[in-house]
Amino acid sequence: MKVCIVLPTYNEAPNIQLILDGVLKHDVHVLVVDDTSPDGTAEIVSKHKEFGKRIFLLMGKKKGLGVAYRRGFSWVLKNKYDMLFEMDADMSHNPSLIPRFLEEIQRADIVIGSRYIKGGRIVGWNWKRTFISWAANQFVHLFVGIPAKDTTSGYRCMKTSFVRTHLKEFQGDGYGFQISVLFAARKLVIKEIPITFKDRQKGKSKLGSNDIVGFVGIVFRLFVQRFL
Repeated sequence: MKVCIVLPTYNEAPNIQLILDGVLKHDVHVLVVDDTSPDGTAEIVSKHKEFGKRIFLLMGKKKGLGVAYRRGFSWVLKNKYDMLFEMDADMSHNPSLIPRFLEEIQRADIVIGSRYIKGGRIVGWNWKRTFISWAANQFVHLFVGIPAKDTTSGYRCMKTSFVRTHLKEFQGDGYGFQISVLFAARKLVIKEIPITFKDRQKGKSKLGSNDIVGFVGIVFRLFVQRFL
């Protein structure tokens, strides 16, 4: 089984070596999709001892998380992997859970690392960030009807057969992109496993007001599509 972890990056120089080393403890490949980070993230990736063997780099202009993921997914499909992961590059997602994801994906189409099921939790967020995430998920449940507790999680494993069929349906950016992927899978088997999400210790969060506005727009768009 060929597995690729897709890591979108922008200014992740303080974290990229740690996440690469953690991920590569498992039998996987890594695709770093870097939006031409000015802090030298790509240079660190290219100097890793596994570069060109198990680590690969895809460069592009900064156009948002959704665009980066779509480019990364297309690369994964072209290179004929069986499974792909979404994962943050800031060490908020624990690489040691990769085997659990790969076990569960045998009985599902998508496996989500969930903060909002029994055993899941968030460490390091203030009340405002926690409330925004909670409210976003309640908003999605109300309007879109996706059968998952954590619809905005960025730690996921997917079968590439699903991605190949539905890639053109993935839209939006940030939270909105994550919602659109699950909307495309709403009639398939979605599994959630608990994770502990830890806020980044190095670097700055990429979440901004434009991401929230875009998320709301995507939710209403999917709400309409839900009843077509």
